[in-house]
Amino acid sequence: MKTGKIWSRLFLCVCCSSFVLSVAAVEVRRVESPAPEAPIRLATGLLKSPDDATWGLPEIPDAEVKTVYRGNTETGTFVNHPQLAVFKDRMYVAFQLCPANEDSSDSVAVYSSSTDLNKWTAPEVIGPPADGHIFRASAGWMQDDDHLYALIIRRDDTGQITSTEYRASTDGQNWSELGMLLPDMMAGGNSRAVTPGGRMLILGHGHHDDEGQFVRDARSYYHDGGDLLKNWKRSVYPQETVEVARQGRFMGREVEAHWFRRPDGMLVLVSRDILRSGYVMAAESRDDGASWGRSLLTNIPDSSNKQCAGSLPDGTCYMITTPGPVEKNDRLQPRTPLVLWLSDDGVVFDRAFLIRRAPAPLRFEGKSKTFGYSYFSSLVHDGVLYIAYATNKEDIEMSCIPLEALERK
Repeated sequence: MKTGKIWSRLFLCVCCSSFVLSVAAVEVRRVESPAPEAPIRLATGLLKSPDDATWGLPEIPDAEVKTVYRGNTETGTFVNHPQLAVFKDRMYVAFQLCPANEDSSDSVAVYSSSTDLNKWTAPEVIGPPADGHIFRASAGWMQDDDHLYALIIRRDDTGQITSTEYRASTDGQNWSELGMLLPDMMAGGNSRAVTPGGRMLILGHGHHDDEGQFVRDARSYYHDGGDLLKNWKRSVYPQETVEVARQGRFMGREVEAHWFRRPDGMLVLVSRDILRSGYVMAAESRDDGASWGRSLLTNIPDSSNKQCAGSLPDGTCYMITTPGPVEKNDRLQPRTPLVLWLSDDGVVFDRAFLIRRAPAPLRFEGKSKTFGYSYFSSLVHDGVLYIAYATNKEDIEMSCIPLEALERK
């Protein structure tokens, strides 16, 4: 079945839900020093003269910026959750599209694709609006030798329903009907292989009952081969539970995580801190993601954004954050500038580059709009590191960085 085009003038039919995927509205800042024993850290002296605009970091030569989707009142002015895939010589970008407000009930999961990164197809709906108080959004992609799977969040406005659906395609154009992949977790990004052809991991969020108290938690699932549509196993994932903002809202502190693999084989989980400490949290796994240690606060700056990490072909580990202002405060921080951190051993990050300075101001009003670069994802393909992000949660853009520009001089 081929998906249809987005309905005309989607902007005119806004209906908001009260509980959002982005939890910025309920965050409370905790002032806390980084843990010396955290599994990753910045090298001493890396940030010599930081400032709010650039953090004193050099810009990347020869980097290009491509526009995948530009927000407009015809098809929607709110976007988020971009995720990248390459399938049959096309680049695919999945993202959430709403008329104006984050996670409105008519939110849809869409994708655009391109062969040259200059001309992109109009967004195609892959996750249509749901009924009642349930909405859908893009969760990312999953692939095997023959299929591209679109992962789709199915979520209600209370957080009681948190699941991941899928649609499968063998050509990237015609898609199966919606099916259920994970009924108790909404995925937060692509399913990725720990090693080529090996175990797959998906990270996301769910909820559990703790003696009558509803708790939203972070989750991790792994898969050890065979049919990707079944036999997923839940990882052991200890978390600190915190009460956030108003009475009765409890969450795991570490949210919207991503991971990278060190050259020694250890996996490192990096997470957004829901308490807005201003730093990334990190944990380790010694068994390829079947279990994780406890997350500790690092000294890597972050303005409470979804995490993105990975490894380059030469084994270099990378992270992408928006460090925000140098001097932290209790206000919600702008998600700027966009920074790439690099490490040879996956422990000490001793190189960093400025990807982008602050963008132009927002063009549209809307619920949960955030200035800067939100919810990025990345992909290495044919000698280029691609990084997609939601600029001001209005446009989907992508930075294209030649790997040779990142080589240690």
